[in-house]
Amino acid sequence: MRTDGPAWETAKRPALGALQLPEQPEELLAAHARDLDVAWRNVAAGLGSAEEVRLDADGRLHAAAIRAVPDPPSLIDLRRRLEVMLPP
Repeated sequence: MRTDGPAWETAKRPALGALQLPEQPEELLAAHARDLDVAWRNVAAGLGSAEEVRLDADGRLHAAAIRAVPDPPSLIDLRRRLEVMLPP
């Protein structure tokens, strides 16, 4: 989708208004980036040191070997029942 020209100029205000977005997105994007960074760091902290997870100075996640949580019996049963209901 193009974001220039007369068609965009006509549609811009109604589209941005309907989506509740500002015309200049820099401040909104910066706020979302901060929120995402905080959430990412909380996830990494919640995994704990036993999982050998850390964030580097650039905010990149590094994980050695995160152990998978085994599927509970109820999920295994649900998966089996769904398989027979779905067409081949």
